[in-house]
Amino acid sequence: MRRWRFARLVAAGLAALGLAVAAIALVTTLRSGTAGAGKADAIVNSKGDRDAVTPGKNAEASVGGNERRGPDATPEVEAYLQRAYPADEIPIDATLASQRAWASLSARAHSNGTWQLIGPSKATYPAVLNVLGDGDQYVTAGRVTAMAIAPNCDHGDCAVYVGAAGGGIWRARDGLSGSPRWEFVSGSFATNAIGSLIVDPNDGSGKTLYAGTGEPNVSIDSEAGMGIYKTTNGGDTWTQLAGSVQFRGRAVASIAITPSGDILAAIARAVRGYSSVPGGAVSNPPPPVATFGVYKSSDGGAAFTNVFDVTAMSARGANEVRVDPNNGAVYYASVLQQGVWRSSNGGAAWTQIKTPLNPGNNTDRSEFAVANNAGTTRMYVGQGASGGQPARFYRADDAQAATNASFVDMTTPQNINYCTGQCWYDNILYSPAGYPDVIYLLGSFDYGQNGRSSNARGVLLSTDAGATWSDMTKDGDPNHSESTHPDQHAIVTNPNNPFQYWEGSDGGVVRSDGGFADVSWKCDQRNLSAAGNAYCKSLLWRVPNQLFSLNEGFSTLQFQSLSVSAQRPQNNLQGGTQDNGTFQFTGSNKVAWQEMYGDGGQSGFSAADDSLRVNTFTGQANDVNFRNGDPTKWVVATGAIVASPEASYFYPPVTADPNPANWGPGLGRRPRLPGDQLRGVHDLRGQPGLRRLRPHRRAGDERPDERRLRHPRRGRGRRHRAHAQQHRNALGGDGHRPRLHLRQRRRSGRLRRVDADRHALRDGSRPFRHLDLRRPRQPAPRVDLLLRI
Repeated sequence: MRRWRFARLVAAGLAALGLAVAAIALVTTLRSGTAGAGKADAIVNSKGDRDAVTPGKNAEASVGGNERRGPDATPEVEAYLQRAYPADEIPIDATLASQRAWASLSARAHSNGTWQLIGPSKATYPAVLNVLGDGDQYVTAGRVTAMAIAPNCDHGDCAVYVGAAGGGIWRARDGLSGSPRWEFVSGSFATNAIGSLIVDPNDGSGKTLYAGTGEPNVSIDSEAGMGIYKTTNGGDTWTQLAGSVQFRGRAVASIAITPSGDILAAIARAVRGYSSVPGGAVSNPPPPVATFGVYKSSDGGAAFTNVFDVTAMSARGANEVRVDPNNGAVYYASVLQQGVWRSSNGGAAWTQIKTPLNPGNNTDRSEFAVANNAGTTRMYVGQGASGGQPARFYRADDAQAATNASFVDMTTPQNINYCTGQCWYDNILYSPAGYPDVIYLLGSFDYGQNGRSSNARGVLLSTDAGATWSDMTKDGDPNHSESTHPDQHAIVTNPNNPFQYWEGSDGGVVRSDGGFADVSWKCDQRNLSAAGNAYCKSLLWRVPNQLFSLNEGFSTLQFQSLSVSAQRPQNNLQGGTQDNGTFQFTGSNKVAWQEMYGDGGQSGFSAADDSLRVNTFTGQANDVNFRNGDPTKWVVATGAIVASPEASYFYPPVTADPNPANWGPGLGRRPRLPGDQLRGVHDLRGQPGLRRLRPHRRAGDERPDERRLRHPRRGRGRRHRAHAQQHRNALGGDGHRPRLHLRQRRRSGRLRRVDADRHALRDGSRPFRHLDLRRPRQPAPRVDLLLRI
């Protein structure tokens, strides 16, 4: 998303050094079974992809849906191919060689150095920036990709394990504690990128776990892994399964264990070589890395065999594998772009039992859950992609005999489009063992409904087998309800209570108390139509009684880069983070404060005065701050760059000028405009009371030129519309420094003017809610800002 909803950019265009992206030749045939196989598309975006951000269309970053996350980024492919040239790919051997070289260098004599963790162990959103949640402080963490829980869970002894996208595996010995103590337990792994985690169901002690490395979530920072690891002592020590070495460069998307002890692994595509500025390349390394599909080991992991090769029909691979709860020889697997498949003979042959929702889209992702319903296996399926039909939900009551026609479409207004256009990234179904009628449906955030007709539908719960749902995204506090961070990826429940859950998202881990509250009365306060009010009450009649953030000590923020103050290099740092905005380190290794929400990319300080700084959301949107990072004093600074015809990386390169004499809010990037006009960024230092705009996209609205605006301090304030053209014309185009006039309209109707060149607002202007950026007049370009109080 950004957002919190923090997103992966789909950037347009690929043409450098005469290179072109060639379709990846996928020639391996389906091993056996019914192949409803579609063509395996190359991993580049087609024209017209609704998630693509084209030149001149980069929307100003915001908290909401227009911070678009795309599954691929062609500038990253370009950069990757440049590194690989003249070959098509960078082989996995190059990665291994670099690791060996580093080990060799480290073994030589060298000066001693010590590293100290500076955290944060308590990454805190100030209340003013918690704009999608409860309006109170919130402690966050990095993206969670996998979770597991011990089969025995009592106060004082309830082991919860969490895998992070870039932070390895963490253990809380007592997940029921008011403040669990998190322990990092995967220091022996060759990578910190985690894709899957499972407690061996054959070990009643809950001490045997398998961890698959490599994240399968299709984003450009979903890093590839280095195989599968196993522990038999609850995470104290781990051993890599020898046969899983072939999975290096791939993602172990899912692991399942049969009653006889066989290990199944779903292998999918992942990214190699990610960096914060050019992003990463969606790579498909040549052999000897594993082909996509479902692998099986019958010797404890010494060797794995591909029993369901999906390379010929899926460009992305298998994303989930499960064992039938009533028959250990029946397996199920979902394949990106190819729906759900079943093997009734231990993996020897496979049949498609649920077709994909959008078969022409290689991001179409099917997720499923299986449940023992009195001796019959029930299957729930959720499907969606980055375009095409909105996500839908299905159920089959006899999965062992199901065909596509057996699945009942149980999509309703309550659950349709639950993972929006990001189903390839955040799409989870979960049914607690022993409760076949209970199903959790997790996706992204419905920003258009948030705080209005629903609580954003990030987490949905049904207790009647998918017939009706309630919105679990926020709890029952009547005033400041705790909220779940957008973009859901994992969930487990208490073995003793299917309604107490631990949930993982782009914002770390939250836990529910297992009880419920009815807050449907809030719908009456939201100024909804009669139909909207009824819909709202159908979702808010049951919400978690209380949600708890468990992120203190869970130090997994995904920092993209750091900038350092020239005046205080040891205790004044800024860092942008994935989906959690920009944080500042000021010397405390415990608490760090968020300066601005969003997806945090590059940042910078003035070389002369570190109270002057710049940050990046995504794309071409940057802010400047002249008040020491005060979160309420950021100023949108890149109208001209946003208006340029160029596309950009998700995190474009931006830097502050290191020359103290030159530094201002100008960014280290020059836009190319028609006629090659250079439009400078106006210096707004000294402007008190300026607030960052927070545009919102309406539900289903893909137009970047029409957005809602809300004041960040007043999360429930009035909403306004603005046009992107206003942003594009924010700066003069003839080389002159624009004069900035501020017109303040008070309730009395009086207007007051201020000349921004004097760097002060006369008579002490009050904070504003809306910026109206008008076309500069010629020949004296200026910008009018209408401040509505």
